[in-house]
Amino acid sequence: MTIVIDRLEVTESAFELDFHVRNDSENDAWLCDSTNVYGEPQFEVFLDEDGRTLVLRKRMDVPTNRMSFVQIKGRYVRLGPGETRRETVSLDLPVVPDVLFADVLPGEGLQELRRLVLEIGFYAEDLPGLARGILLEAARFHASGEMLDGDIVERYFSGFLLDTEFGGLAGFEKSNRDSDLSKEVVIPYTYQGLKGERCARLVVDGTAIPYDYAGPGY
Repeated sequence: MTIVIDRLEVTESAFELDFHVRNDSENDAWLCDSTNVYGEPQFEVFLDEDGRTLVLRKRMDVPTNRMSFVQIKGRYVRLGPGETRRETVSLDLPVVPDVLFADVLPGEGLQELRRLVLEIGFYAEDLPGLARGILLEAARFHASGEMLDGDIVERYFSGFLLDTEFGGLAGFEKSNRDSDLSKEVVIPYTYQGLKGERCARLVVDGTAIPYDYAGPGY
């Protein structure tokens, strides 16, 4: 998976980024289109731990310490071999954090970030088929009526935990009732239980992007 920047412009009032993602493999890939189907942000925006890098991220297989009162659901879209997907990001300046999963670091007040990192998650396999297969297997075990040790399940059998996050196969079907599963699929945040997401990553040095920590409200 290749990310190519078509335009990067920083004006007095806005940060503008046009780019495209290309599937250079011989197989379908499922690209993260949104980390929050039912709200914002579509892209997470935050300051990296190095204190000098702006990160734009669309990935679901990431850790979090943040609490959410509603279930976060992302969307992945199929990108066939050789296909390209174009996207645009537009942010008001100074850029402020906008996150779902990432911790927000205090930063140094208003500062100029000299580095940009763009990260987009993808699966190099049939993602709807993977999710449905896990849920079908979990349903088979539930149907057996056997009692399972909760601690062992949490440590070794993440499929049962995924079954809870998805709401079972019925929950998966309900979340995707308006989706054409040959083209897109809605996946809930699973606290890194759904394995296999890879990351396409692009680094740009020499930027000059005004950034301002938004304060304790984050």
